[in-house]
Amino acid sequence: MIWNAKSLQRVVKELDHNGAKSPQSDLFLFSGVFLASPILLSLAIEIALKAWQCQERKGAPDRTHDLLKLFDSLEPRSKKLLEDGMRSVEPFTIEDLLEEGMRSFEPLRKNLRFHKDAHEHWRYIYEKHGGIFQTATLNRALTVIIDAYDKRWGDSA
Repeated sequence: MIWNAKSLQRVVKELDHNGAKSPQSDLFLFSGVFLASPILLSLAIEIALKAWQCQERKGAPDRTHDLLKLFDSLEPRSKKLLEDGMRSVEPFTIEDLLEEGMRSFEPLRKNLRFHKDAHEHWRYIYEKHGGIFQTATLNRALTVIIDAYDKRWGDSA
């Protein structure tokens, strides 16, 4: 499963690197990358969190696309490990510290809460009036999840 998450992350990297840099250069490609990146990154995070669940439970993962529910279902030590990893790579603002305090600041959970339904939202964006997606933040979150998984269970698991 983790291999699939890594594969999707790689696709997003290639799309971002090789895609149109502006709507003026290639509107179709620019729009396609704009739509594909949130779908692929949120799916990759979903798969990576489900890989964690499978390792912890020695069984099937939850049947949900909700990133926050998947994260919240992990063991406390796993959540702490992932939050510590995210704190080391995610810039935080003074507002974050004032709102939550440094000890309780949970940047991964905060980002997963913000994007919890991104997979479904972006798949049906044509029915809505737009959306906000923080590609760089979710890409960092995915990297943290994958790296921690690899350290804990090995990348071939």
